[in-house]
Amino acid sequence: MSARHRVGDPSGDSVVHVVQGGPCLAAFVAELARKTASPTVFVGTLAGERDARVAGLAPVATFSPPLGETVLGLRSWRRVLQTVWAAHPAIDRATCWSTSTAAATRRAMPTWKVTLGCAGGPEPSLGSALMSGFASFRPANAVAISDLAASACRGGGPGGGCGSFGDGVTTAVSRIPPSVRGELLRRDREQIRRRWSARTTDVVIGLLGEPADAVDARRAADVVGIAAVRGLPVRLVFHPHAARAERTWRWISEVDVKMFLTRDVALARPWEVVAGLDAAIVLRDAVTVAGAASRSRGWLRRSGREVAMSPLPACWAAAAGIPILAERGALDDSLAKELGATVFEADDPLAATRELLAIARCDRHVAVTGS
Repeated sequence: MSARHRVGDPSGDSVVHVVQGGPCLAAFVAELARKTASPTVFVGTLAGERDARVAGLAPVATFSPPLGETVLGLRSWRRVLQTVWAAHPAIDRATCWSTSTAAATRRAMPTWKVTLGCAGGPEPSLGSALMSGFASFRPANAVAISDLAASACRGGGPGGGCGSFGDGVTTAVSRIPPSVRGELLRRDREQIRRRWSARTTDVVIGLLGEPADAVDARRAADVVGIAAVRGLPVRLVFHPHAARAERTWRWISEVDVKMFLTRDVALARPWEVVAGLDAAIVLRDAVTVAGAASRSRGWLRRSGREVAMSPLPACWAAAAGIPILAERGALDDSLAKELGATVFEADDPLAATRELLAIARCDRHVAVTGS
C-alpha cells in the first residue's frame, strides 16, 4: 500500500512538530511552531491537511499513512523524516502529537529525542496497541495541554493511559496551557446564524469537541430536547461525525418535539462559527462515559482506550464569550473554572437543562415554562 508524502519549503530549528489530529490541534501547534520557528509535519488525509492549513499550520512535509497509522507505513515515514532532516540538519528532537507518530518516529529516527504531545490524552489507535512491539520506545517525556491529558500520560488517567508504553516507565509530563488565537475568530454572528437557518428567537446550542466523534449528539439532544419540551425555541448544531449523529437525526424526526437540528462540518473549526452560538455544550460519547463509570480497562473505542477530551474547542467558545455547559470529566475542573463553564454531572441531564434555561432567560429574555 502506497503512502503519499510531499516536502515543501524549509524553515527550522532543532525540533520538529509532527501533527496528527484535528483543526484545533493544528491551530494550537501552529502557534507553538511560530514562536520557536520550528518546522512542522502533518500526518493525515488531504482533507485533514486542508483543514490544518486553514487553521494556520504550514507543514514542510505531509504524509498519508496506510489506514491512518504511521507505524504501518514505517519505511515511507522514514524517507519523509530523512528528507526533512536533510533540509533542517539541526533537528535532533521531535514532538509527536499522537502515539502512532511517536512510536514510528522513534523507530525511524533512533538518534532523535521523541516527546509525546498529548492534547487530550493518548488517542485510541492501532499505534497504542502496537506500542509494545517497539521495545526501544519508552517515552520519558511528554507535554500535555490539560490535567486530564497529563494524568493519562502518566498512566493514571482513563483506561491506564500510557501504561501500554511499558511497565516501570515513569513519564515526566510538562504542561503547556491551552491557548487560542483571537484574531482567527469570526464576529459576523448574523451571517453565521443565517447559514443555519436560525431565527432571531432561536437559542442555538453548539456541541463542541475534538475529535468530532468524541462527543455524543444523542446525549446532547436529550439535554436540549428537555428544554424544547419546556417551551424553549432551541436549535442544536453538531458535527456530522459526532457519535450517534445519524441516529439522532432520525430520532428527532420521529418524536413530537419542536427542536431544530443542524449538521455543520465547520464545528471542527470552532473559530469560524462560535460567534453564532448562544451556548456551547461539551459532552463525552456514551461509551467513554460508561467506561469511566465502570473504571473499565478494556478496549473501549475503536481499537484503543477511553480518552480525555481536548479542551481546545471549549477554549474557542470562551474566547468568543459564549457560555459553556460541560459535564464533569469532559474538562479539567481548574480549566472549567477558568473558562467560566458550568459543570454538571454526567448522570444528571436535567441539571444541564436547568442551566440552559437560565442562560436563555438571562441572555435572551425568552419566556419558558418549568424550572
